[in-house]
Amino acid sequence: MSPTQTSAVASIEIPAKRALNFMLVYIIFIYAPFTVALLNSGHDVWRDSLSGIGWQHGGLRWFFGYGILALPFVTWQGLFNAKFNPDNRRLIVHPLIAGCVIIGVGMFFPDPGYGPSQWTHCAFDDTGSTIAMLAVTATVVQYCRSPKWAKRRRVGLGLTYGACIPVVVWVIITQGPVAAFEVLLTLGSMLALYFVNKWTSQPRQQLSATSSTQPAVSAEFH
Repeated sequence: MSPTQTSAVASIEIPAKRALNFMLVYIIFIYAPFTVALLNSGHDVWRDSLSGIGWQHGGLRWFFGYGILALPFVTWQGLFNAKFNPDNRRLIVHPLIAGCVIIGVGMFFPDPGYGPSQWTHCAFDDTGSTIAMLAVTATVVQYCRSPKWAKRRRVGLGLTYGACIPVVVWVIITQGPVAAFEVLLTLGSMLALYFVNKWTSQPRQQLSATSSTQPAVSAEFH
């Protein structure tokens, strides 16, 4: 590999590694502590939704804090995935961005618990959340079905994500979209996207590293 090619590979690898490191740090040290703080905030997070806590119980800082911390970050995770999976743009990235935007717009419609404003808020929130979650699920399913990635990772992620789906459905049916469920589901989605992004970007880096060693090996035999 020529020095020009080596520098080009490095310019790809280093930003990707830094981005992945930032994702993990953000999830562990920013969003996860926010989730723990909300769960211990004194609000009834197992009965009220985030919008209910925000608009009806004086918890707007938690409501908009969630929007600020979650929506842009999840959107960025989707955009990162598109760098290594260009075919994902229409199937995954565009719906994920659309879902986050719809949720963000709906956040500015107050939810007093009744009336047209609440109906509008719920329509935006339910629609955006459904689209975003389907996009995340499609990302995981596509990764797990692709034979070009490591089998153990695909099986492990598939089994873990699949085991969570019945729990998600059960909570929605029995509790509804309560605040605790919303923030924990978002945390799980962030982690799923992180691992997919990490494992998807590795083959390119490993291939580059392998190709960079080939000239030296061939030189030894000459």
